[in-house]
Amino acid sequence: MGKYFNQYENLAKSDLSSTEIVGRHMHQSTSEKRIFNDIKRKISNLGKVNLTICDIGCGCGRVVDDLINLAGVNHNTLTLIDAKSMLDRVKDKPFIEKVPGEFPGNVDIMTNKKFDAMIVYSVIQYVFMDGNVYKFLDQCVDMLKHNGQLLIGDIPNLSKKIRFLNTDFGIDLHKKTSQTNPKLSKMFNKLALEDTFILSILARYRGMGFEVYLLPQPKNLPFSYTREDILIVKGGATNEKRSNME
Repeated sequence: MGKYFNQYENLAKSDLSSTEIVGRHMHQSTSEKRIFNDIKRKISNLGKVNLTICDIGCGCGRVVDDLINLAGVNHNTLTLIDAKSMLDRVKDKPFIEKVPGEFPGNVDIMTNKKFDAMIVYSVIQYVFMDGNVYKFLDQCVDMLKHNGQLLIGDIPNLSKKIRFLNTDFGIDLHKKTSQTNPKLSKMFNKLALEDTFILSILARYRGMGFEVYLLPQPKNLPFSYTREDILIVKGGATNEKRSNME
């Protein structure tokens, strides 16, 4: 298993808050509450009923709790994939299937499963560091139904951070956060991806026939100034009847 997967598996066994366990800071607990509303806005399928949803690296705490609550209201079935110690901290419901282990190594457990919506939130940087990120993403898109949506969310982008730090506001904010959390910048730079890689994801999956969008985060989310999201849609406009497009 990857080093970072093991780290989070051990964190889930600790006495830390759920906010800290999933890699955020306690002072971000308020902005953390806004994350799921942004996810819902980007994955329109989450507002529909009787669908299948999968969250890879679901973590524990507010975001997955919000997802579970919505799935219950909409009569969705929900597959949650993460370390066993992380899943043990997540509530059980009849419509939830918990799949322990590191994806895609555990994909055989879900043979022939397809999803209307998939969430990979604040995870892709660890996949990049620990293993074959394209193998991971190829497996994700293979599990999408027609018109299924995959959100690769909360991607740390060093190129975006550099651009941000060239603004007056960015310089001022960086000074404040660096004084209160001196380890933040070092950890971000270690895990952050760059424009070239992020754009390669768009090119790769657009080349495969998917609709792919690079989306900004609202400024009231925990790491919004240095992160962004990618939405991949299987089917969509490319497969609509020509009469609808003329």
